[in-house]
Amino acid sequence: MKIRPISKYRQTLFEVYNSIQEICFLLEDVNIIPSANQKDIQFLYKFADNINSTITRLSSNENISHISQRDTISSFNYNLNFFIEKFNVFAEKLFEDVRNEFHFILDSPKITEMIGNLNIDNFTSLTTVEQWGNVYESILEPTESKIDEIGQKKLDLCEKIISKGLAASKIKNEFSVLFNIHQEISLEENNPNQSSINEQLYQTNQNLLKQIENLQQENMKKDQKFRELKAEVKKERNELEEKYENEIEHLRRENDMLSKKYEALLVATDEIEKDLREEKQRSWIFVQQLRDLQDSIADTVPISRFEKSQEKYIKFLEMLQKYTT
Repeated sequence: MKIRPISKYRQTLFEVYNSIQEICFLLEDVNIIPSANQKDIQFLYKFADNINSTITRLSSNENISHISQRDTISSFNYNLNFFIEKFNVFAEKLFEDVRNEFHFILDSPKITEMIGNLNIDNFTSLTTVEQWGNVYESILEPTESKIDEIGQKKLDLCEKIISKGLAASKIKNEFSVLFNIHQEISLEENNPNQSSINEQLYQTNQNLLKQIENLQQENMKKDQKFRELKAEVKKERNELEEKYENEIEHLRRENDMLSKKYEALLVATDEIEKDLREEKQRSWIFVQQLRDLQDSIADTVPISRFEKSQEKYIKFLEMLQKYTT
C-alpha cells in the first residue's frame, strides 16, 4: 500500500498556512472585521496554530508510522473541511457588506458616471481582484477635477469601501486555493476506501458550490429589492411634491399678501399716532386759550353781579319746587 511522502504533506500544509496568513493580513490591513465576527476571527487564528502543530508533528520524525501519519493528516483534513465550510460563508458575507456600503455612494451622479464604462449592472458580479482593481482605477485615480467634483471626503469613503472589496476578492481567491488543497489531500494513494473518500469530497464540493450559488442568488435578490425600493421612494417623493405644489404656492401668495397688509397697517398706525399728537396739541392750546378768556372775564365783570344772579336763580328754583310738589 503506497503512502504519500511526508515531505509532500508538509509542503501542502505550508501552502495552507500561507493562505491562512494571507487572509489574516487582508482582514487586518483594511480593518473589515465586524465586531460580531470576532469569534470567527479567533477560530481562524486557532486553525493557523493547528496547522503549525501538524507541521511540527510531521517534521519531528521522518520515519513516522503509516498509522500515525494517516491519523494526523486525517484529523487535519477534517478540520480543513470544517474551516472551508465556515469561512466560505464568512467571505460571502464580506462581499455582501461591501456591496451594501457601495450602494450608498452611488447616489453621486459623478461616481456613477465614472464607473459607467465598466458595464456593471449587478454588483454581485464584482468578485475578482481584477474587477475591483478596475473600479479602483476608474474612481480613485487622483486628479484635481475629481476632488473638486466629488469632494475629498467622498473619495476617501470610496477608497475605504473599494479597498474592502479588493480584500474580499483576494480572500475569495485564498479560499479557492484552500479548497483545491483540500481535494488533493488523500490518506493513501491506493486506499481501498479512496472511492468513498472521493465521493465524500465531491459531495462536499457540490454542497459548497450550492451554498455559494444560493448566497449569490440571495444577494442578487437583495440588490434588485434595493433598487425597487429606491425607485419607489423617488416616485412617491415626486408625487408628493406634485400633489402639494399648488397648495404650497397658494400659501406662499397668502403669506406675501399678509406681509403687505402688515406693512400698510404699520404705516396707517404711524399716521394715526401723528394725528393724535396733533389733536392733543390743539386741545392743549384751546384749554390754554379758555383759561386766558376766563381770566380776562373775571377782570372785567364785577363779582357782585354774579352773586345777585345766583340769588335770583335760587329763589326761582324754590318757587318752582313749591308749585310743582
